[in-house]
Amino acid sequence: SGIVKNHNLTSLSGILIYIKKPDSTNPLRILKTNINGVFATFKPLSAEEYVFDIKDPKETYLFDTIKVKVENSDNKSIEIISKELI
Repeated sequence: SGIVKNHNLTSLSGILIYIKKPDSTNPLRILKTNINGVFATFKPLSAEEYVFDIKDPKETYLFDTIKVKVENSDNKSIEIISKELI
């Protein structure tokens, strides 16, 4: 689970999070943030490394692709912040 915010730390709704294995282009899961910017999966990911590709369908916000290592004891949520356009 986690939350997506813009560079002003305002929660963003409707953001898509594609979770993939590092060597794959096909997503294992596609999550969407709710009105409060929160996303979650009810089936935990297995302990390994994943790539999170974050997309704004409205193309207002940009995000870096991030690598996330899930460990067996992980129950932490993550915070994803958009990149600020200059």
